[in-house]
Amino acid sequence: MANDKFDPLTGPTSEILVSLCIPTFNGSGFIRQTIQSCISQTHRNIEIIVSDDQSSDDTIPIIRSFDDDRIVILPAQERSNPASNWNRTINAAKGQFIKILGQDDLLYPNCIEIELEALLNSYGFNPSFCFSSRSIIDDSSREIIQSRGWVPNTKICSLEDVVQKIVRTGGNPIGEPVVGLIATNAIRQTQGFTGRYLIDLNMWFELLKIGPAVHTNQTLMSFRVGKSSWSFMLKDSQTGEMLTFIKYLKNSYPEIVTKFDLLVGTVLAYLKPKLRVALISIRARS
Repeated sequence: MANDKFDPLTGPTSEILVSLCIPTFNGSGFIRQTIQSCISQTHRNIEIIVSDDQSSDDTIPIIRSFDDDRIVILPAQERSNPASNWNRTINAAKGQFIKILGQDDLLYPNCIEIELEALLNSYGFNPSFCFSSRSIIDDSSREIIQSRGWVPNTKICSLEDVVQKIVRTGGNPIGEPVVGLIATNAIRQTQGFTGRYLIDLNMWFELLKIGPAVHTNQTLMSFRVGKSSWSFMLKDSQTGEMLTFIKYLKNSYPEIVTKFDLLVGTVLAYLKPKLRVALISIRARS
């Protein structure tokens, strides 16, 4: 990938093309709501790229039912894995900025407008992406948590800020892919999404090596957590991958991360997946 810095954008904000990338697999339960939240954006200059990993349900017919020429469907020739499917969407993106959504995530109508403005107003810092807080909803679209996410002390977050936060929390302080709006020229300087469960956290880490992140200090989307969600299905692999990652950060950044940070993060890395499963189970019975 090229290592040239991306330049500040000029011209009216309304003319900036934003790519909304949605990797799908058997997402018929929620994909209609997700697509509708995309086409309802106040920022109108968007493309919606759906990379489908050979769904066997009605995912594709539902998407095709939308009469909107901004929607592009990329059918897979053979089954792949989540990272490959995510990469197919971003590789096809033509926009100057990219947002990756889960097939059951929802954007608030002004999400792209606000995040785009946050990035454009911060170009003096050469940001690679911005991120927002999100509400947490269940399989019935009931709100579990009104606003969730790390709110940094400063609007601009450096690699060092986030590394320490990752280790101390034993988790992903930035959040799932849907919380971010990424500069396309920045993500194309990385190797794309890699790994299994931590593919979003790995991507934030790689992007922060290119440029800092900007926080909008607003809640602009909903992330769905339920027994059908990808994060629930991969819960068994989460702890091991997180422990490996925070130990790597401790060894790579000894001047930032203390032994106490690692100890606290290790405990939390064990506890968080269990608490998430317990919360989902409680909500499912209520």
